[in-house]
Amino acid sequence: LRGTPLIVIDPRKIELTQYADVHLQLTPGTNVALFNGLAKILYDSGDIDEPYLLERIENYQEFKAFIETISLPEIIEATGVDLPSLQKAASLMSSTHGRGTLFVHGLGLSELEQGTASVMTLCNLGMLTGSIGKPGAGMLPLRGQNNVQGSADMGSMPDQFTGYQSIADPSARKHIQKIWGKLPSDERGLTIPEMIDAAAAGSMHALWIQGEDIAQSDPNESHVRAALDALDFLVVQEIFFSETCHYADVILPAASYLEQEGTFTNGERRIQHVKPAVTPPGISLPDWLVVRDAANIAGAQWTYQNPSEVMDEIAKVAPHLFGGVSYSRLQNDGLQWPCPSAESSGTSTVHSTGFLRGKGTLTTIDYAPSSEHHISGYPYLMITGRVLHHYNVGTMTRRSGQSSLTSRDFLEINPEDAKRENIKDGDIITVKSRWGQIAVTVKRSKRTAPNTLFLSFHFPETHTNQLTGPAVDPMSKCPQYKATAVTLLV
Repeated sequence: LRGTPLIVIDPRKIELTQYADVHLQLTPGTNVALFNGLAKILYDSGDIDEPYLLERIENYQEFKAFIETISLPEIIEATGVDLPSLQKAASLMSSTHGRGTLFVHGLGLSELEQGTASVMTLCNLGMLTGSIGKPGAGMLPLRGQNNVQGSADMGSMPDQFTGYQSIADPSARKHIQKIWGKLPSDERGLTIPEMIDAAAAGSMHALWIQGEDIAQSDPNESHVRAALDALDFLVVQEIFFSETCHYADVILPAASYLEQEGTFTNGERRIQHVKPAVTPPGISLPDWLVVRDAANIAGAQWTYQNPSEVMDEIAKVAPHLFGGVSYSRLQNDGLQWPCPSAESSGTSTVHSTGFLRGKGTLTTIDYAPSSEHHISGYPYLMITGRVLHHYNVGTMTRRSGQSSLTSRDFLEINPEDAKRENIKDGDIITVKSRWGQIAVTVKRSKRTAPNTLFLSFHFPETHTNQLTGPAVDPMSKCPQYKATAVTLLV
């Protein structure tokens, strides 16, 4: 609104597009092709920060050779974005402006078979323009919920300890053993899709789910529900009765974020102290107490008396990031990690003088159509996502006044497609993929491009994820929510 140039990359015309200098309305799942095309235009036109690259980046020569192999006509065909739009976007982010570009992205970038590749090729643009490390510029991934960053920081990935320390790192293991007295197995754990597959195969027998309604939110719903049904024992820790609760052997009533003490870490790595506003209702308990008491029943002998003691241990386990973090220092605006000592005031901008890993790496990744592209008999690509009035799978917002604003899920379809299919607003039609089919109410919308559909997933009766399939990113194992081949049965 103050005149900063804005590029929006989205298969749909979202609200931000009305303020954008250019909207790159690409075919779902073609991010890698688009970013490679923008990189080629930047390089060929000389709009890159070569001194930055020579000083801070490795693999530059290999990347230049890779750029020569990229065909812009092929990029245009794959993405559906015309050359003038690509050129305008590249010009706006050109390094010759000197200010750098802020690359903001949501979950859709990673929820694809080439999700990790999408993130890495977007980072290429950040490095080519010399943006990473400049205040107000660089990479800004927006997380789906308010403490996803904090969860990752604490070691929720299957191959990491707290502070992104590898479970296979001998020095990290030795350090943590001194604090914990013993170590867990060094065998890599499972991602959520891998857990579901293991439960369905009978090789995993028990699961404890905290605050996630996977029966509604996870892809290939029929497979997920069969996996939950196959478990010998399921614990669900929730604030409301969810779809997943139907499969639970034990339900633990949880306290909400307003009812417990702890920390949230946001997208700028800022750790903030959260205090309870109200007392947990009934027999519900704060999360940390539930975990502590269950662990002690299993023989852990944990003696934590309040959450601040857990934070003190986190500082010891990962001092390179959190050594100077304590509840007493988190008042007011909190602290941004890395904050390695009590003398540190935190770090407002990472990578300002160099990358934490040493040198940045330009990646050479070709675009590859996903397993949902170009499927005979399934002419549409469906995107799943959220609407403004509901949060995630609606477990909370469906119980609020928000439902008076949006009371059901809708399938958005371009008016041209609706006319061809003889579909009117409010019609209930059947949407079919290779993985399942559902009945849903239609809404014509110019926000979606021709041959592209959009469906939200806030209401369990819609069963949106009966349509999404088993495809995942091979590195992250993140499901492909943003491109599913479907057909319409009218």
